[in-house]
Amino acid sequence: MTTAERRAAPRVAANFPVRYFYQPFGASPAKTLDVSLTGARVQAFDPLPAGASIAFLMFTDAQSVLDVRGQIVRVEPMPPEDTAPFRVSVRFTKLSDADRHALERAIDRLKKL
Repeated sequence: MTTAERRAAPRVAANFPVRYFYQPFGASPAKTLDVSLTGARVQAFDPLPAGASIAFLMFTDAQSVLDVRGQIVRVEPMPPEDTAPFRVSVRFTKLSDADRHALERAIDRLKKL
């Protein structure tokens, strides 16, 4: 059996731009420090550049995973005792209506604590 015969659909040569993100194997997960409906401050392990676009998943609880797109507006060093060396302020640029509603519910729960 040839490689082409094992594929569900034939491939064609293409030169499409791709942007991707990943978390290195074994890296500690980052976390939010605070959040609003329009943005968040997030721990970062790299000095991400202000103005850059960012994409990440935010887990507000066991059943809500938000697909966030944003722009980095500020990067600050964290105190030396913190687990991540940088604090990154992100303004959300794309958040689906469903994710926005899930975030709103999560924020309401946090306000009650």
